[in-house]
Amino acid sequence: MYKVLVLVPHPDDEINVAGNLFKWFNEVKAHVTVAIVTNGDYIPALTKKRQEEALNAKRILGYENLVYLGYGDGYKGVHLYHNEGNTVVESVAGFSSTYNVSNECPAFHYTKYNEQAAYTRNHLKSDLKDLILDVTADLIVCVDNDKHPEHRCLSLIFDEVMGEIIKVQNYRPYVLKAFAYIGVYDSIRDFFTYPAVQTLPAYQGTLADEGCVFPYLWEERKCIKTPRENINSSFWRSPIFKALLAHHSQRAACRFDQILNADSVYFQRRTDSLTYNCKIEVSSGDKSYLNDFKIVDYDNICDNRWEENGSLEHSWHPKADDIHPFVEYTFKNVQSLNEVVIYQNKTSKLSAIHVVSDLGYDKLVEVNNSYKISIMFDVGTEATKLKLYFIGENIQINEIEIYENKVEDILEKFRLPKFLGGNDISVGNKYLLYKCMYFIFKLIYMDKELFLKRIKFKLLHKNG
Repeated sequence: MYKVLVLVPHPDDEINVAGNLFKWFNEVKAHVTVAIVTNGDYIPALTKKRQEEALNAKRILGYENLVYLGYGDGYKGVHLYHNEGNTVVESVAGFSSTYNVSNECPAFHYTKYNEQAAYTRNHLKSDLKDLILDVTADLIVCVDNDKHPEHRCLSLIFDEVMGEIIKVQNYRPYVLKAFAYIGVYDSIRDFFTYPAVQTLPAYQGTLADEGCVFPYLWEERKCIKTPRENINSSFWRSPIFKALLAHHSQRAACRFDQILNADSVYFQRRTDSLTYNCKIEVSSGDKSYLNDFKIVDYDNICDNRWEENGSLEHSWHPKADDIHPFVEYTFKNVQSLNEVVIYQNKTSKLSAIHVVSDLGYDKLVEVNNSYKISIMFDVGTEATKLKLYFIGENIQINEIEIYENKVEDILEKFRLPKFLGGNDISVGNKYLLYKCMYFIFKLIYMDKELFLKRIKFKLLHKNG
């Protein structure tokens, strides 16, 4: 039995981020903990109902443990993420500390310390760190940096915490990041397509990509096969549809045909980089950004205008008069090197990287302007020191990772089935059948649900 931790910001995000995985987790009898960071209390009148809905969805999905951290769903003034460590902030719902919505799911800090935690950045970080170290999951699945502020907050705080943990602890979990909006909740309505289609590239067919940073190479994605029982022309039989239907207050079911595809897409964040436990020197600039596990950051997580939001202050960037900028790594022992991965900021313009080791490796590598750059070493390359000279304009590096080994296939490690292409996942066999089912879905759920959502939203706000 292995342990799994799923980290999401809101009730119902557990389906967007990991819905298809629960079937596979149940098959191998994994111990699964789902942690929801906020109480989902943007509309206070719905808070208790949302927790009840999450518990109902839990029973449908069949996982073992549901944890609430009890933080706010949105904050007044400057967001908690951007406040100084111990500054207390007030949530949109009017709370300034974690709270128990019900006895069934008390706030995590309260269960651990018998007191509530003030809404501070430091408390959120420490609670998340405590949770991760308490569970010590073999596999962590965490939401990625969608356009929603609470999604970004969790994704970035998690990265910070993970970076701090792996620098001091002998704990190297497998980490998968997943977008809840991009390619999922805000994607095109393609479930009722025959044959079943894979998730489109994140920058295609989505309403959520505006203002978001996509710091990965699409071809490196992990495609996990959707269980046959989840993708069925008789959509009402799908456990995913039933779980979405449980989140009735959010009208989540009306997004079913967007959320579910032939596969689920994840991106692995490796925790075994040599950079977390070695000496780092730079020609100039702040080197702390080079090994903090964060590959993206925002000046304002509430602002979707990326060009104005640039995160220039969250990258290593050499001084203007530094004519030969470099980063040097000194390892404790001789290391066999396999790969260097460099994440540059969007406005950075690298043209080449000169890679030099103390044991004879010397190579000038021309690079493109992609956000992620990978440099593979020759077989048998060893070093105790590695020096990277950066050539280009406006150099801004968000993270550098150095690996001794090739990436382990996480899907095989945890018996997660790959999507291999083909039509084997499609249950139906007639184009017309899917069209008819789509008509029924739209008639019963989509249009009706959207109409009712608008009415209920107005009533709730009218009644405070």
